[in-house]
Amino acid sequence: MQFHGFTKREDKLQLSGYLYDLGVCLHFQDDDLLRKTVILQPSWGTDAVYKVLDNPQVIQNLGQFNRSD
Repeated sequence: MQFHGFTKREDKLQLSGYLYDLGVCLHFQDDDLLRKTVILQPSWGTDAVYKVLDNPQVIQNLGQFNRSD
């Protein structure tokens, strides 16, 4: 049986880094909170950030928010 793809973790992270650099996906490998999250469409991440920042409560708190916000 023949398998295709990457088997070494280092190779997978290197590919993820290339795809991130090209703007194909978002993967913040060096961030403790986000390292296990891959966003396949960068616009999804951008839209989510603006949804939080445009929230009236966040605006009232001058941009400060917590996880529940």
